[in-house]
Amino acid sequence: MSVEVREATTLLDVRNVSVDYYAANGAVHAVRDVNLTLKRGEIMGLAGESGSGKSTLAYAIARLLRPPAVVTGGEILYYPGQMCRPSLRGS
Repeated sequence: MSVEVREATTLLDVRNVSVDYYAANGAVHAVRDVNLTLKRGEIMGLAGESGSGKSTLAYAIARLLRPPAVVTGGEILYYPGQMCRPSLRGS
């Protein structure tokens, strides 16, 4: 019987992501400097108080944010170990 050791492939790498909502009276910093890595076979839960930015972060990762929300910093990398990878970088 042989045991195959598989390297845990990173599927999602979120690095220093920040999201703001712009309004007439200034910006609301909804998500600040979030980092997380999700590897193949892992399950992640996102928990927090109401208004803590859970949905905003999930929408940013899924590229579903709509104005006035804007990714203002960081990177969201899908399959970061691959040569050609889609990514989302804040300004």
